This record gives sequence, structure tokens and C-alpha cells, in this order.
Amino acid sequence: MWDYLASTEKPIVLYGTGNACQRILAELRSRGIKPAGIIASDDFVRGQSFEGYKVSTYAQMKTICQRFFELQHPTLSCPFEDEQEIISSMIVLLCFGTDRPDVLENIAKIEAEQELYAPDLPVVGEGLFTRVYYEEHFDDLNWLASVLADERSREVLSNVTAYRLTGELDYLRASEDLAEEQWKLLDIGPDEVFADLGAYTGDTVEEFLRASGGSFRAIHAFEPESRNFRKLTEYIQNKGLQNAEAYNFAVSSGSGIKDFSFGTGRGSLSKKTRPVKTDSLDNVFEGKDAPTVIKIDIEGDEAEAIRGMKGILSGSIEKPAGAGDAYGSFRPPRLLVAGYHRIDDLWSLTAQILAIQPAYKVYLRHAPCIPNWETNLIFK
Repeated sequence: MWDYLASTEKPIVLYGTGNACQRILAELRSRGIKPAGIIASDDFVRGQSFEGYKVSTYAQMKTICQRFFELQHPTLSCPFEDEQEIISSMIVLLCFGTDRPDVLENIAKIEAEQELYAPDLPVVGEGLFTRVYYEEHFDDLNWLASVLADERSREVLSNVTAYRLTGELDYLRASEDLAEEQWKLLDIGPDEVFADLGAYTGDTVEEFLRASGGSFRAIHAFEPESRNFRKLTEYIQNKGLQNAEAYNFAVSSGSGIKDFSFGTGRGSLSKKTRPVKTDSLDNVFEGKDAPTVIKIDIEGDEAEAIRGMKGILSGSIEKPAGAGDAYGSFRPPRLLVAGYHRIDDLWSLTAQILAIQPAYKVYLRHAPCIPNWETNLIFK
């Protein structure tokens, strides 16, 4: 995709303002590419500027680029249809993420009229999934495909990889399954101990409750951001959940203090760094009933958290006092792990977890979302 953008004569327009737009602008400029402008949704445009560009609506930019196209191609009208192929007047780069159906529908409308790509950017860390990067990590991707447990997982991997190389949304759509599919794969029963790492305000606790039919043995929800933690606590109280506990610290490889960056969302420009307490999951559950299901979605710190749950994953953590034989034979907890924060998460996190617990079967699923934020690994 990036090579194509450097060679095209079409105006390149960025859709969205925020951190992703800044990063894409910087990448384009590093390649000598000067975008034509920035657009945003109609209700957001108020004559403001961003990074030196006046923010326009799609309709306004469409008029500008259509005139440019007609000047470049005086014998053609634009847009036009010739042998069922629409020639667009601009290239639109999507600079935000969403899973909202109304926003996804609006993106599809623009995509029907223009060339539209959604550049793949890691949420955390540097690097781009270019052709060079793909070739350097071809063996890693082949290894991952070899350990995936079903054909659908391999299809998702193939399509997500093609999306990351091209930015084309059709590949991402071909990867989609409903979010409920991931919970079905986890075989949720009525007597689970659920550990929610990155509980936010209770959204995945709610998904877990739907999957379990509202029955569970215990819920342990971890959220380091103070405002989200307050809302999480209120959610638990309002739902009247017994045996559910919220923890206001970050799960990591051990106990201590670590600087975390917090913002109002993935696209937030204003992020503040502050120290927060950390602890490992092994420490939290020592002498307690170990979790049977763990969700790990903690903005790029998944590897650190996994290092701190080796005892739980391997079965070497101390069992509850008096459990005796009634505790039963060891079964590794089922895992739902975000595989999209860092550029190499899909294969590096899989290798890390299998090195601790090689008995796992590994699945890969992507829930409807642009870009590939909801691409998750399932271990069971």
C-alpha cells in the first residue's frame, strides 16, 4: 500500500483527526508524499484546522478533488462508470478505528465512491507491516499457521495478513465472525472463575455474563485507570454481582510501580502518564481458586502479564488450603488474548504462551471492527 501511495497521481485525503492521523501524516511525509487534505464527519467539521490543514467534510473534498480530476482528464467526467468500474477522484486513508455499525456504514458509502484504505498501525510501539517486514517474518507467520487448530483460524490469519499489507477492507471483512463466536470457542460454563485483565468499565464482564447465562463462581476484574475503575465498580454494584471484585491496579510480571499512559481513547491526542501499582496474577491468586477463564487486553502489556501468570498456566500455583483431591486434576485456564496491539503480537504471544503450556489448542478470530483491533487469540 505504501509503495502504491508513493506512485499514484490521485490526491490523497486523510479521514479523521487524532493520533492515528498524525502518525499517518508523518509516514507519508517521510516518503515524500504530500496529502491533499483532511476530512471528518459532517457533525465534527466546524472550520477547524489540524496539522496545518483545514478540516473539510467529505462532500467539500469530493468537489475539490472532482475538479482536480476533470482538469487532469478533460475528456472524462468524474465519477463515471465504464464496464462496471468506477474511477474515483481521490484516495481516502482511514485514520481512526470503530466498531459502530452506523460509522462502518458511512465508511462503506465513501468506499463505494472512492479508493479507500485503512493503514495498519500498531497501537503500541513502532514499525509498519510493509512488504519488507512481511518477508522478514514470513517464517513466523508460517509457524503460526502451523499451530492454529482449525481452518477458519488459518483463513483469518491469511486475510488479516493481506489486509495489513494492502489496507484493503475487503480482506478484513472476510476475517469477521461475531464477537459471540469467540466466547463460544471458550466453552463458558456456569461455574467459571473469570479474570478480566483490562476490564475497562465492565464491557467484557457483560460479555462473559451473557456467555455464562449469568452464572459464575467468581469474577476478578482488573482496571488501572481511576475513572474507568469507578465506573467498573458502579457497574458491579448496579448489576448486584455477588463474588465479583474489582482491582484498581495493572496486571504485570510482578508487584511494583510502573508508569502508564492514559488517554480518553485509542485516538486520543491528550495522554497523561502517571505511576500505577502493578502485581502479577500468580500473586493475586496464590492460595485462591485459580481462574478458569482469563481475558487479556491491556494495551500492549500482554507479554508482561503472561510472564506473571506462569504458575497459573502451568498448574504450579499453590492450591487453596484444604482443597485436597476435590480440587480435581489440573486443566489450564482458557485464554482470550488481544493479538493486535504490537506489530508482532500474533506470533510472539502465541510462542510465549505455548512455551509455558504446550497443551493448548490455538484459535484466531476477528470480530467486526476497523482496523484489525478485535483480532484475538483463543487458547483452550
